[in-house]
Amino acid sequence: MARNVRVRRLIVEILFENGAMTKTEMFNHLTKNYRLLREPTEHSLSSIMNKNSQVIPVGTQVAVTEQGNKTTHILFDVDRKLIRNKDDLIRTMPISLLTKEESVDAGRCLECARVRILEKNAKCLQCNLTQS
Repeated sequence: MARNVRVRRLIVEILFENGAMTKTEMFNHLTKNYRLLREPTEHSLSSIMNKNSQVIPVGTQVAVTEQGNKTTHILFDVDRKLIRNKDDLIRTMPISLLTKEESVDAGRCLECARVRILEKNAKCLQCNLTQS
């Protein structure tokens, strides 16, 4: 599994289990709890979280820099309206983040054309929830 794929999946799982975090909190959590071959930078984590469709900004947090200045950091969390349990987390992941066993049931959604684990009506979880 490629390095960024592993980190992308870890980020989503960590946010799901621990709640909203800033890029700095995520960086500290990853370095303390996981042994990664190459650790991502805070900047790259911010980029990964901003580009992930499962992760949304949920607010801001004021932080103090080493120089004593105040700065605002974005709080990221998984989309809790869409993702309610671990199964929803797996069903909303892009196919590139899925294991071989998980990706067996993946297909292209009839509505949004994303490759995801599909519901019985051949639509992804996100498209099913937006229609409801």
